[in-house]
Amino acid sequence: PAFQPMSLRGRGSGGDPDEIARPENFTPVNDYLLSYPASAALGAFAATGDVRPLEALSAGVVVARPWLETDDAALLQQWALPFHGFPQRPLPLLRTLHPLPELSLLPMPAVGTLDANLGAGDIFFGDAARVRGALAPASWRWLRSIVPVHAPSAQTHAASGWVHAELAFAQRPDLAQGLGGALTTDRAARLAVRGGLDALVDVEGVLRGDDGRIVARSTRGYRWVPTPHGVHAVTCDGLCVVAAQGDPPMAPLEPQPHAARAVAFHLLFPWLAVASLPPGRAGALRYNVAYNGGWTARLRGRSLTHVRLDASVNGWLVPRRTHSEPLVLVEVPAAVELGLECVAILAVAAWAGWLLFNRLRAYRRETARSCPDASSSS
Repeated sequence: PAFQPMSLRGRGSGGDPDEIARPENFTPVNDYLLSYPASAALGAFAATGDVRPLEALSAGVVVARPWLETDDAALLQQWALPFHGFPQRPLPLLRTLHPLPELSLLPMPAVGTLDANLGAGDIFFGDAARVRGALAPASWRWLRSIVPVHAPSAQTHAASGWVHAELAFAQRPDLAQGLGGALTTDRAARLAVRGGLDALVDVEGVLRGDDGRIVARSTRGYRWVPTPHGVHAVTCDGLCVVAAQGDPPMAPLEPQPHAARAVAFHLLFPWLAVASLPPGRAGALRYNVAYNGGWTARLRGRSLTHVRLDASVNGWLVPRRTHSEPLVLVEVPAAVELGLECVAILAVAAWAGWLLFNRLRAYRRETARSCPDASSSS
C-alpha cells in the first residue's frame, strides 16, 4: 500500500515493515511521515493508478504486497478532507517504471508562476528571485519574492478552519504544489491576507474578502488573482486554497518541460556522490532528491549556484564545458556530522587508551614493589 500506518491482513496498525534503505541506493518512496512531492505522487497512484508522478521522482519499481493494507481509519485523523478509502484495483506483484534520471543535465530553467509539474525542470519565480551569481540570467534580478501564506489553525480537518494545505495533497493531488499555503471548507473561518497583492488560489466555490467583495470564483485550478485594496482577510464558501501572495511576472503557470540528459554517477555514501559532466552548453544540473540547502556541488574546485527546481528538488547552474569535468556532490551537514562522530570516536578511543596505559603502568609499579629485590634476598 502507498500510505502508512498499515495493518497485516486487517490486524493491528503500525509502520511499514519494509521501510528500510537497501543497497545500490534503492530507497522506499512511501515514508511514514510523507511530505510534498512524494505525498502527491503516491496519492495520484493510489487514486487512479497514474505512475507518471512517481516516475518523475525517479521511482523505478512498484511492488504490490497484498498481505498489507492501509489503516484508513488512522489516515482519516491525519488528512484535511473526508476520506473513504482508495479504490481497490488489481495490481501486478512487480511493475517496472521508466524513472526520470536521478542526475541529469537540463537547459537553463524557464521561469513559471506555479511549477507543480514534477520533473519539468523549471524554476518558480519566487525561487529564481533569490538566485545570485554570474550564471543567473539577468532577467531573474527583476523578479520578486513571494509572501508566504500560513494556516492560522493547528487543526487537521479543513472543516474546522484554515489548515495546512499540505494535509490534503495526498487526497487531492490536483491541489498539490511546493508552496503549501492554507486550505479550508469552513465558511466562517477567516484567513489574513494583504490587500493590493496578487494571490495564488484554487477555488471550488467562492472566495470573498472581509468586505464582501468576491476575490475569486471557481478557478478550475490554480490562478493568480488580485486581492483588492482594503481587504485584510478572506472567507471561503466551498473549498479554497490560498497558496501564496506576491507580484508574479508575465510567465506561464507551467512552462514547457525540458528534455533531460542523464548523467552517470557513483553514490559513495548517502551524502557523497561523484560524476563526470560531459561537454555542453551552460544550463542546469538536477539531482532529483528533495531540495535541501545543505547540498553543494563542486566543479573546477568551486561551488556551483544552488537552485530549487520544480519547487521541490535540488539543482545547480552549470557553466559551458568544452570537455568532461569531474563533479562532486556533498551534503555538507551530513559530512560534518560524520566527521564530528569520527572525532568523538577517536577521542573516546584515545581516552580509553590513556586510561589503560596508566593502569598498566600503575600495575607494573605495584608489582615491582611487591616482588623481593634479588640482591637483598641473597
